[in-house]
Amino acid sequence: MRLGRGLFTTGIIAHALAVAASQVPQESALGAAVRGFVSPYLAVTGTWQSWDMFDAAPRYHGYSVELIALMPDGTTRAFPPLLPNLAAETTQVRDRTFFIRTVGGSFQQYFAGYAHGACDAVHRLKGVRPDSVRVRQYIEVLRSLEQVRATGVIADERTTDSSAATCLKAEP
Repeated sequence: MRLGRGLFTTGIIAHALAVAASQVPQESALGAAVRGFVSPYLAVTGTWQSWDMFDAAPRYHGYSVELIALMPDGTTRAFPPLLPNLAAETTQVRDRTFFIRTVGGSFQQYFAGYAHGACDAVHRLKGVRPDSVRVRQYIEVLRSLEQVRATGVIADERTTDSSAATCLKAEP
């Protein structure tokens, strides 16, 4: 009984340390050393986390996004991007982070699910299913302090588009 309790306690402590160690910044010497030991365990157990998933891209001075739909008649239409009813973007960190991560970041595999929902939403709103959808991001990337001092300009404007996702026919 004592041995089982001791093993259980050791396992809980080791798990807690592995999860805590994953939060050490990867850029630090300690973070790089620790990751080699804990990353395989965290991947296998599905408990990997990173501060990156909560990041609101602090290097951005401004950020907005819109949904671009290619309609069957060849025209393009812009819509607010939030599902399920194509609501306007908010300034919520999680809304912005979702688009930053899925449109060109580390979670692109989730874009297909979003695009499918966006196709359905445009169809409900306009009565016609678009041929494809993509997301357009308007980003103002902060300049370095030296650049701001030299030019007086705080940020550089960039516009990026996701790849287009084909809208499949709606299921009956």
